[in-house]
Amino acid sequence: MEETYKLKGVTPKSWWSCLIFKVEETYKLKKLMKYIITESKLENVVIKYLNKMYGDLEEYKTDEHPDSVFFVKDKKIYMEQDLENDDLWIDYYTIWKDLRNTFSLEDNEIQSIITKWVEEAYKLRGVTPIIDLWI
Repeated sequence: MEETYKLKGVTPKSWWSCLIFKVEETYKLKKLMKYIITESKLENVVIKYLNKMYGDLEEYKTDEHPDSVFFVKDKKIYMEQDLENDDLWIDYYTIWKDLRNTFSLEDNEIQSIITKWVEEAYKLRGVTPIIDLWI
């Protein structure tokens, strides 16, 4: 048997007004949050995120690929530095896609932020981050 509950003093009209108010307030809050993160430099937020998620990658070199330095964690390769031409291959399915989905960034923004991040975190200067679908 279905039970119904009545709230004292709440009419369908006042309930609807309350719901509309809640939706409007939620929209205003989301808009404000977007403004705040934009004003607080999204780049810095993303770099902090990268440090937290991928800041503990270890360099790995192998005789099989002497012109590459791999950046790994738990036996997974996240980045590969090509020493011959200064390309930095970034795993699309983890780092690149993560930034695109989490922060709604465009590829050129991701490339710029990763460039700054690897300079700070891994002391890699002059490298060009590139999407890699095969790491």
